[in-house]
Amino acid sequence: MMFDNIRVHARWKFRNDGGQLKCEKCGYTKHTELCHIKSISSFPKETLVSIVNDRSNIMFLCPNCHWELDHSL
Repeated sequence: MMFDNIRVHARWKFRNDGGQLKCEKCGYTKHTELCHIKSISSFPKETLVSIVNDRSNIMFLCPNCHWELDHSL
């Protein structure tokens, strides 16, 4: 799996599904980051991109909320 391609696909899928690029936790709109709830590297290499990028596994978060999620806060 190439992580960059997976992230590009996730952004495309999110926008095509009508998602708005704002933090899904606090609503901040100036800067958001794609966040995989279950990390890309935790999937076996043969996992389909559509599984890794399932809507239930991706979020857009501001940098602060992303950091808090990554550090279980």
